[in-house]
Amino acid sequence: MKKGKVYFSKAPESPPEWYWNLGLHDTRVLCVKSFEYPYEHNYKAKNNWIRNVLTFEIDTQHSLFDKTVKEIRFINYKILSNFSLKDKDNIWWLADRLEEKNGFYNLEIDMNDGEDFTFKIKFERAETIRK
Repeated sequence: MKKGKVYFSKAPESPPEWYWNLGLHDTRVLCVKSFEYPYEHNYKAKNNWIRNVLTFEIDTQHSLFDKTVKEIRFINYKILSNFSLKDKDNIWWLADRLEEKNGFYNLEIDMNDGEDFTFKIKFERAETIRK
């Protein structure tokens, strides 16, 4: 008998304080929004200029583990996948892998919208808004 795909989450040994350590398996992605600041803006946070923000609004009601997260913001991001999540409906978060490298984070998220796919993003920092 063939086994289904096994999804796993993986984070650095000492994950950043904004990371969802318990995991977001079976979390529904309600909305994905992006905002690009104009070139001449002068909004500064944590001594770094904010160029753009990608926001995931999520529903953790059916999450197996972490039910406290309601929004994740990726700051100064670059999407490494060749598709946009804005084109997809009814997205479910299955697992993720976070890696820190040269002052940036790389995040791969296994997702499902009827078909499995992996969304990849690189970013400088993130904020997690909890309930």
